[in-house]
Amino acid sequence: METLNLGNSDFTAQSQFNFVTSTNNQWSDPSSISALYNASVTYDFYHNMFGRSSIDDSGMTIFSVVHVTQNGQPMDNAYWNGYFICYGDGNKLFKPLAGGLDVAAHEMTHGITEHTANLEYVDQSGALNESMSDVFAVMVDSANWSIGEKVVKD
Repeated sequence: METLNLGNSDFTAQSQFNFVTSTNNQWSDPSSISALYNASVTYDFYHNMFGRSSIDDSGMTIFSVVHVTQNGQPMDNAYWNGYFICYGDGNKLFKPLAGGLDVAAHEMTHGITEHTANLEYVDQSGALNESMSDVFAVMVDSANWSIGEKVVKD
């Protein structure tokens, strides 16, 4: 698993990523810590429950990208783009989305769905994709039946 920092930039083909590292095991970015931890918990769930070896079931590296913007603005969203789980820092509605275990599980499940059923993300198959991600989000974060409750602004 790797966590990358996009430095409050839009995700584009020209994006410059910075690997999140520390030479002294001191970590100051809560989004980076949460993204790595939540990806790890979600990976463990899929591995322990279903014997999966990562998103593609062949050990692919799971990349989480934090501090992603949209059109140069803070992003109230998280998404799976086919290779990375991308997290915005929130804006009007949300706090940093990397802080939600269920958000990470939802997005990672999109990747697993892509590598298993490969549902086309339109109409009914898109709705099935979303619902499967919601179901597994509450299975991974089983403290309650809510999704995103830790990242919604008060």
